[in-house]
Amino acid sequence: MNVFVLRANTDNKEAKALALKLASPLNIYNFVKDCIKYTKDPIWQSWRTPDETISAKKGDCVDKTLLSKTMLDTIGIQNRMIISYKNTEPQEAHIYNQILNRYWEIFDTSCGICAMGNTFAHNWEIVAIIYDDETFIFNNKKYRMLI
Repeated sequence: MNVFVLRANTDNKEAKALALKLASPLNIYNFVKDCIKYTKDPIWQSWRTPDETISAKKGDCVDKTLLSKTMLDTIGIQNRMIISYKNTEPQEAHIYNQILNRYWEIFDTSCGICAMGNTFAHNWEIVAIIYDDETFIFNNKKYRMLI
């Protein structure tokens, strides 16, 4: 089992400046979905910082989710990251964002055929919800990071 810590809040000046120009969740969604090419990485072996993802113009679901989180945080949109896996194939995992818009709305920029509010992972089991650098839910229990 891989253990990792997701950190979206590094310097990322380019991602933050671009977020301020795009200025809305829909514009950020369209940019990350359409301008950052999805590339599959087997079980999250490595990922880029948000600025590295913009430079590379490609990324896996982790890269696209971290970029989206950084950009949404920059413009003050409450969001969280969802980690899920396919019940029939536990090695098949996915991560995506949700934004708070009266209720938690799916913000999956890795799904090329999905509109905002949809994901291909609808029936997958959610194993973790990451709110920020300090709070997450894993297997329905709330934790606070001690780092």
